[in-house]
Amino acid sequence: MRTIKRVGGMRVFLALLALLLVGWGLSVLQDQYGPIDPTDPARTILVVNDTSGLVQVQDQSGGIPIRIAPGKTWIFSGTAWGGLHGSFLVTNVEGTTVGCMFVDLDRRRMVTVEVSSARPCG
Repeated sequence: MRTIKRVGGMRVFLALLALLLVGWGLSVLQDQYGPIDPTDPARTILVVNDTSGLVQVQDQSGGIPIRIAPGKTWIFSGTAWGGLHGSFLVTNVEGTTVGCMFVDLDRRRMVTVEVSSARPCG
């Protein structure tokens, strides 16, 4: 009877240890390669059009161009490829390049970037 309890207890202990190791491994991977969860705050970027003109902003890793009116904002749900660094192309309504915004994402909170921070692409 006692042997059965020890074997059962050992199985529970090993299962909990394995679960702990998997959780620790995922945590290490997330710190090294970026968020695993697509709803992670690190995947949200608030773009503020602080200019006087209508602009289009596009995630250069494959997003759709979004028009943002002066004084308005748009929330991008991270970069298309899921990394922690993003670049966004800013153009005017005619399609002329205004510049690029290079964004370093934060793993714990939304990042805000102003259109006026766009600088030459390249």
